[in-house]
Amino acid sequence: MFNTLMRRYNDIEKRNDVAEEKAQRLEKQAQIESSKLEKMSEDLATEKSLHDETKRALEKAIAKLEKAEAAIAEAQDWQHIAEEQCIELAEEINVKNREVEKILSKAKASEERYEQLVAMMQVEKEQNKSLSKEMYEVTSKLDKMTLDFGSKARKRNFEDDDLRAAVKWTASSLDVLPKIVRGFSGYCFSAGAQCLASSLERDKCSHVQHLTKAPLLCSAKDLQKPSAMVDTIEKRVLSSCWEKGWVEDCVRNRIVALREEVIYLFILRRS
Repeated sequence: MFNTLMRRYNDIEKRNDVAEEKAQRLEKQAQIESSKLEKMSEDLATEKSLHDETKRALEKAIAKLEKAEAAIAEAQDWQHIAEEQCIELAEEINVKNREVEKILSKAKASEERYEQLVAMMQVEKEQNKSLSKEMYEVTSKLDKMTLDFGSKARKRNFEDDDLRAAVKWTASSLDVLPKIVRGFSGYCFSAGAQCLASSLERDKCSHVQHLTKAPLLCSAKDLQKPSAMVDTIEKRVLSSCWEKGWVEDCVRNRIVALREEVIYLFILRRS
């Protein structure tokens, strides 16, 4: 019986030891589980913190996204406006291009016209050059003609290629030419009378003296319809005096002398 009790006691001891070991193991497991729970709690707190940060970040991202969407919508509106403006600008550019093409076409036509005008001006220049030389020859002849009448034309202060000046000089000289011709003709008329009077005087004709006192009895009718004797005398005076040239030279020298005398008297009066 004692042995039985001892066996039971030993079994109880063993059971206690096993229970202790099991309790120790459970305590260790509880400690492990507790530390796991603490770690899980910490992880959960960390995760919650991260979740809060993620939430805040997500909220910020959503706000930024909303702003971005608004900005995209605004950008799309601006893009639409820009596209419309680009279309309008393209139309304006096409209109301007057509206008530029018209201007270029006109400019090309103007350039061709300019080249034609330049060619015409060159031809006209050559013609004017030839005309200027011919005009200068005309002025030379007119100047010589004036000198032949015993007068003196205005000095030609221009070059032989100055057509305008040559024309003005010619026009001015032609204005006074009738007076010069009339004056020269008057002296020639007087010279013809002098030739006839000198011939009669040398022939000791008494009629010469009578002509210096009595009025002349001739008229325009006598010149238009001269008698046969008057016509014969006219022809003799013309052939004997004028056609030989010495009467013309005398008249010219007389006019030159008178002109120089007038110039001399004018200089004396001014001095």
